[in-house]
Amino acid sequence: MATSIEGEKKSSIYTLEDYVSTFPKHQQNRYNAYRRALELYRQGGLSQKAIIGGLSYPQKTVNTWISERNFPPVERNVRELRNLGLYPLTPDNPHLPFLARAVAHNVGDGHLSKDFRKLMFFDGEKASLENLKTEYQAHFPKLSISDVEKDSLSNGYELTVYNTALAHLFAALGVPAGNKVETAFSVPQFVLNGSDEVKRNYIGALFGSEGETPRLAGPHSSNGITFGMSKKESLEDEHIQFLEQMRGLFNEFGIATSEVKKKIRSSPENPYYYFSINNGVKNLMRFFENIPFEFFANKKRSMEEVMKTFKHHSEQLELYNKVMALKAEGKKPAKISRELNIPLGRVSKWINGDYKPLLA
Repeated sequence: MATSIEGEKKSSIYTLEDYVSTFPKHQQNRYNAYRRALELYRQGGLSQKAIIGGLSYPQKTVNTWISERNFPPVERNVRELRNLGLYPLTPDNPHLPFLARAVAHNVGDGHLSKDFRKLMFFDGEKASLENLKTEYQAHFPKLSISDVEKDSLSNGYELTVYNTALAHLFAALGVPAGNKVETAFSVPQFVLNGSDEVKRNYIGALFGSEGETPRLAGPHSSNGITFGMSKKESLEDEHIQFLEQMRGLFNEFGIATSEVKKKIRSSPENPYYYFSINNGVKNLMRFFENIPFEFFANKKRSMEEVMKTFKHHSEQLELYNKVMALKAEGKKPAKISRELNIPLGRVSKWINGDYKPLLA
């Protein structure tokens, strides 16, 4: 089997050093000694005794490394990533869009344990986490994943993925371990530099976790859709930078947003920082058409309801404009009705100004 050293020859979204740095210092030192032992052994010309003499590890340990009978923990995890198809992680990796979703979900409604033994995901609806579990199993069939269970701390549900190698990968990609309110983080570089599909998946999962549920506020508008997260006030500058990165991603899809704002909620030391999706019909249509909510059953249903209504009124506006254009050409209401297959009564009311489509 190829070692992690050989894997470095390929271009990867994260470096081996990025990954190793997420482990405790003593494990990093052990791994570096392992790599040095292999390097010296492969160069040739040195006896095992000479190799061992240059390292601060027992002869038995170094012998098992050279003979590949045993590996330090970091190497075992790197090999596990290779088996999962995640090392090296190249920009054309077929798992990357899903990984962007999973990383974003964990940053939003999730938790990376400080011991790196598990990744936890939370949601108010069981179906959402069932969808996530199905996706995980499709990409990584051998992963150890819990059933979707009731969350003991809320009225929602939780899903746990037990895989140390994957947990360290999430950390290497920028997911904070432990309390996210007290930790600064940013949009991962693999997302900022990624394809539109990767960016959509990241935005959709993070917005699905932390954004307002889209709902109709009227026949041609939605409620104020906001995205935001609480953060320790001393980390305000770093958090605003993260939110500006999110606004930049939305802007790439032509979705206009407000400036970042600050609100004091129940915990004054941890203000809520947020921005809104501008509430114009065309802007909201771009938002609904570009941002997927596949993991989030409730938000997906609400989005589809809003989308259906907006599309109906947009179609009516398009027909209205066609009617008025034909009227300007001198055509009579009856002919316009036949040509566009619209009821004559509606055509007449539009032409006479009795009423207009809601978006006109």
